[in-house]
Amino acid sequence: ESTSASFSNFFGYQAGAGSNFQGYNNAPFPIGNNFIGNSAGANVQSYGGPNTPSIGNNFIGDYAGAGSIGVTGNNFFGFFTGQNSSNLYGNNVIGGYAGNGATNANYSNFFGYQAGAGTNYANNSIFIGNNAGYNDTVDNSNSGSSILIGDDTSTNGFSNSISIGRATANTTSSQLNLGNVIYANNIYTSSITTGDAQTNGMVGINTNTPAYTLDVSGSIQAATIILNSGTVPETAIEGQIYYDSGDKHFYGYNGSGWLQLDNQ
Repeated sequence: ESTSASFSNFFGYQAGAGSNFQGYNNAPFPIGNNFIGNSAGANVQSYGGPNTPSIGNNFIGDYAGAGSIGVTGNNFFGFFTGQNSSNLYGNNVIGGYAGNGATNANYSNFFGYQAGAGTNYANNSIFIGNNAGYNDTVDNSNSGSSILIGDDTSTNGFSNSISIGRATANTTSSQLNLGNVIYANNIYTSSITTGDAQTNGMVGINTNTPAYTLDVSGSIQAATIILNSGTVPETAIEGQIYYDSGDKHFYGYNGSGWLQLDNQ
C-alpha cells in the first residue's frame, strides 16, 4: 500500500507497494514517478528533508528502484537497478543490478550489469561495462568526475580519472589508463571546456609513474627521431641528447658535461 502518491503511475505486481509517500523524517512526499515491473519502486522513501525528496523517477524492471531512499530525477532500467540506493539525483542507470545499493551519486550514467553498484559519491561519472565501477570507492564529492569503459574496470578510489579496457584500474588521481599500457598523468580536470594543452602532463608507456613528458619503459623503434633545441637544456640528465640549431651539432650529457656527438 502506498500513501499520497500524486501524479504517479504504477504498473506491475506490487509496483510502488509500501512506498512511504508521506515523507520520512519530515521530507516532502514524492510525486511524478513511473514504476513499471514487479515490485518496481516498492518501499521507496523520501528522506532527510526538502533536499532529498523522491520525485520524477522512472523505474522500469522487476524491483527497479525498490527500497530506494531520497532519489530524484533518475532513470532505472533493468531488473534490480537502483534497488536500495539512496540520495541519487539525475542519474541514468541501465542493466541488471546496475546502481544497486549506490549512494550519493549525482549526474552519472551507469550502463551494464552491476555497473556502479555499491558505489559512493560517484558523481559526474560514466561507468560502461559489466561490473564497471562495482563497489568503487571513488569520492567525487568535490566536483570530481570519473569515466570507466570496459568490464570490471575501476577507479581504485582515485577521482578525476579515466580507465579504459577490460579489468583496468587507475593508480593515481587525474590519470588516463589505456589498457594498462599507456598512462597519462595530470590530465585536464576542470569543468571549463577548452582545447588548450596541459603544460604539466606526462605520458608513460609500460609505466604508470611517468617522470617525464614521455616516459617509456622498453625499447623504441622509429623511422625518424627529431631532437630540436636552440640552446643547451636548463636541466641536464645523464644520457640526454639534444640538437643545437645554432651550431648545427648534436650533444650528449655524460653526467658531468655536454659532449659533441658528431664529427662535423
